[in-house]
Amino acid sequence: MNEKTQSQLPPLPSSGDAEFWGEGETYLSQNRDVSSVCRVHTKERWKECTEYIDNKDSSISCRVCGWGTPIAGYYRVLYGKVIDLRTLNS
Repeated sequence: MNEKTQSQLPPLPSSGDAEFWGEGETYLSQNRDVSSVCRVHTKERWKECTEYIDNKDSSISCRVCGWGTPIAGYYRVLYGKVIDLRTLNS
């Protein structure tokens, strides 16, 4: 497809356009400095963080830096820490 035959969509209305967006959910976010990501969010150490919140959609995020990830159904957040329900009976 060349540039002349490509159609372009019009830009979306501004976030304050209540008529267009109607009852849509509002999310406020802040840009974060990449250097503020907690040092424990690595493949090996991600369960060491004690500042997680449960997003109620099978994912968690760090309340300090905003890093997040999907989690398996056998993980839960308890007092900010990820626990593995499979190990509770041990």
